[in-house]
Amino acid sequence: ADRSVSQETVVLIPEKQEYQPGETASFLVQAPFAPAEGTLTIARSGIVRQQRFRMDAATTTLEVPVLEEHIPGFTVQIDLVGQQTRTDDHGKKRDDLARRTAFATGSLAFEVPPLARKLGVAVTPGATKVSPGGATEIVVVVTDADGRPVADAELAVVAADDSVLALSGYALPDPLAVFYAAREPGVQTFDLRSHVLLVDATTVTGGDSGLGGLGIRGTGVAPSAAPMELQDASKSMDLEGKAESAPVLRRVSAKLAEAAPDAQGNAMPDTAIALRTNFDALALFAPEVRTDASGRAVVPLKLPDSLTRYRVMVVAVAGGKQFGSGESNVTARLPLMVRPSPPRFLNFGDQAELPIVLQNGTDAAMTVDLAVRATNVQFLEQTGPILPDDAGAPYSQRGRRVTVPANDRIEVRFPLAALLAGTARFQAVAGSGAVSDAARFELPVWTPATTEAFATYGTTTENAVVQPVQAPPDVWPQFGGLQVQTSSTQLQALTDAVVYLQRYPYDCNEQIASRAMGIAALRDVLTAFESPDLPPAADLEAQVAHDLRRLADRQNSDGGFAFWRRGDASWPYLGIYGAHAYAEAKRKRYEVPGTAWTRSATYLKNIQRHIPGWYSPEEKWFLRSYAAYVRWRMGDLDVGEAKAILRESGGARLSLEGHGLLLPVLHAANEKALVASELQYLANHATETAGALAFGEPYEHGEHVLLASSRRADGVVLRGLLSVDPMNDMVPKIVKGLLGHRKNGHWSNTQEDTFILLALDTYFSVYEKETPDFVARVWLGDGYVGDHAFRGRTTETALSSIPMGYLTEKQGPQDLVIDREGTGRLYYRIGMTYAPRSLALEPADHGFFVQRTYEAIEDPDDVRRDADGTWRIAAGKPVRVRLVMVAQARRY
Repeated sequence: ADRSVSQETVVLIPEKQEYQPGETASFLVQAPFAPAEGTLTIARSGIVRQQRFRMDAATTTLEVPVLEEHIPGFTVQIDLVGQQTRTDDHGKKRDDLARRTAFATGSLAFEVPPLARKLGVAVTPGATKVSPGGATEIVVVVTDADGRPVADAELAVVAADDSVLALSGYALPDPLAVFYAAREPGVQTFDLRSHVLLVDATTVTGGDSGLGGLGIRGTGVAPSAAPMELQDASKSMDLEGKAESAPVLRRVSAKLAEAAPDAQGNAMPDTAIALRTNFDALALFAPEVRTDASGRAVVPLKLPDSLTRYRVMVVAVAGGKQFGSGESNVTARLPLMVRPSPPRFLNFGDQAELPIVLQNGTDAAMTVDLAVRATNVQFLEQTGPILPDDAGAPYSQRGRRVTVPANDRIEVRFPLAALLAGTARFQAVAGSGAVSDAARFELPVWTPATTEAFATYGTTTENAVVQPVQAPPDVWPQFGGLQVQTSSTQLQALTDAVVYLQRYPYDCNEQIASRAMGIAALRDVLTAFESPDLPPAADLEAQVAHDLRRLADRQNSDGGFAFWRRGDASWPYLGIYGAHAYAEAKRKRYEVPGTAWTRSATYLKNIQRHIPGWYSPEEKWFLRSYAAYVRWRMGDLDVGEAKAILRESGGARLSLEGHGLLLPVLHAANEKALVASELQYLANHATETAGALAFGEPYEHGEHVLLASSRRADGVVLRGLLSVDPMNDMVPKIVKGLLGHRKNGHWSNTQEDTFILLALDTYFSVYEKETPDFVARVWLGDGYVGDHAFRGRTTETALSSIPMGYLTEKQGPQDLVIDREGTGRLYYRIGMTYAPRSLALEPADHGFFVQRTYEAIEDPDDVRRDADGTWRIAAGKPVRVRLVMVAQARRY
């Protein structure tokens, strides 16, 4: 049978739920047992007061004086201890047995709203209806809960467009609810009696023996026969534990009341029509306004030019304890109002309607002359001018005379067409007799919905390049054109990539080797460009020397490397990578410890012994290829190993990265047939776009043991090509693609950074060893476009643009000539952007699939598609656009 003691519940019934300071909260206590000794706890973010009491009957009424410190509410908790009738193993009560110990608890929350601390805030505008751009004043009167004026109250006054506030459903929060939010009791009670284990009921005899029913778990101690002496009702203990007489709750509450603070807490006119241009949603923000001795403050208000209703909101605070808020409205209106309702934007080539609403605020019908003029749009069905010329500025205009009924509005629509991408600016003016209104607004005109572009890239050390160009047929002459970009280097701003390696925050062996190789690789390049963003050259030299010593200290006795500590298991890839760092550093004239060099060389010769058996064949072939490549870099050429890898893998199972590593090894051994085969294999497996070329391919598994990435493979193949066939047409495009895929100036990780920097170092020594000193000039047909001088090492580029309108005026192709006068290599990009007039274009095939569908949200009839594929969407209806794109290969 269950012999534990469970907590029971005290039922508390309040006389009412809400009280004010000075009142007395009364509640009924219903105990599950009697007599009982109890504790009353008043809690509000912790214990406020505690008091003991006694119950001789099952019910009693307690009272708690409500004080200022109880705002905004408090919780009372009743904890009772006493004795309860025992039950046998069948749950039957046994009055013949000694009573057992019992305990119970209950709690009740009371609300004490800060009514006496609420400020009355009366907000009265000087005028409730004001002209747009007009001025009035806001009068604020602050009173306390008794209606007396509050001097030196601090106010925050805001006036904002009510329509904007309505979009988000904004309502001014009640400051009393913010500063006097409900407070949790913040008290947790622990009862040791829940750990009491009762003795067997059959061993307990007769009557009420006080604590005789108490058994101590596991001790076997006999219960005491002495009854518990409950305190007399006329006496209780105060908070210091001293006995005193008289009704305790009332007496202690009286003392608290004495110490509590008080309730205060301490015809068109001859004059020009004013254009409305300021449509700010915020009309007033006055964060610190003070009331005078009469509790009054006056705040000036100047409205923007919008025709709308402004919500005036005021929050007040006084003495740090009293808060309040108030609101009012001011409406900006005119007898005659112009309300443009333009679309959010236009696309180049669009034809649309511009709606303008005329509102008559008088009690009589009104004949209104409305005129509109604009730049960068053409009004259709043009009428005679109504507005005078504006300083000769090009614009399109239109006007109309309409009748607006009394206290009504009408909409006037003006058909128009967008002219150019950019911004369309409008002026609308309306007048009737002596009343008038005007508005100015603008909206963006986006580029054509369908645009196309292509480009060609090249490099030359010859005197001139000739490229025929011709404008595509049936295109918009206002959009696009020909762009010619020239530069003297492909190594644009590699500083960030070196800094990324130099400042990399973690120092595992891979990252130390990456930093040493990367900085060493660009030693000559960075010296040539004299980049100001790099640390001093001496600091970089010292960094490389330090890293090489650290690698030597961390090298395992077998010549390999773990990630962090010497003595951990060597990773085959890291063993090869560390040896590679030694080889590159030595090539750049850094000193490498002799013992470390010898250990690495031995490790690479025996690499197959160090590769675990669970590695896949593809992983093993790559590691062997990398080892053969590094051995060649260290002066140990083993062409037999390279041929064996190609034979065993069949070539097709070896990664493109592996082919890139073996290519210079085969070239160094003068294996011309194999070199030609490898070049052809790489060319057949390249992914090429107009401006870039890549070799990356995903590994099916094992990327983590090889630290593989697609872009690292591009760097490996690029360096191999430069070692074997430096003038290969693929080289510039690989470089272009790699440089175009930096983020924040560097690549995705230290592996990519290092291998790409090694390749670009080789590229620099082959392609850009001659210091540029030339002038690039551009001609189109018989017209001169421009020139730019490149003197010394610089990463700057020059851009010349020829508008499409010029190209469409010429009939047939024209020769674009890019001339280089001087010494050095010239890089160029020739690109053309254009917009076809027809939106019904044949799908373009660029190696990936794109599909766009439109879905109705509210009504299925809002969206439909014609048989020819044209989508038709109901005006003003929301739609969901679903875009599906499938790329079958990595794209640049």
